[in-house]
Amino acid sequence: MPDVEIELVGGPRDGERITVPLDGRIPAPHLEMTTVDSTVDGLPDIWRLNYRRDDQPSDDGALWRYRFLSTQKG
Repeated sequence: MPDVEIELVGGPRDGERITVPLDGRIPAPHLEMTTVDSTVDGLPDIWRLNYRRDDQPSDDGALWRYRFLSTQKG
C-alpha cells in the first residue's frame, strides 16, 4: 500500500503535513484525528478533529488538502 502526503488546512493543526497510507487512487474523503492535551489538573483532554478532503489535489497533483470541519471533545 503506497503512502501519500496530505496538508491540514484550518483548525488547531493548520499547515501541518502528514503522510497517510493510500488505499486506491485517492485518499479517503474524510479524516478524523485524535489529539490529547494536558489540563491543569493533570488529566488529559481528548479531542477528535474532523477534516474533509478537497475534491481535487494541488496543481501538480502530488498533495491533497483536508479542510477543518469541527472539533469534538471526548
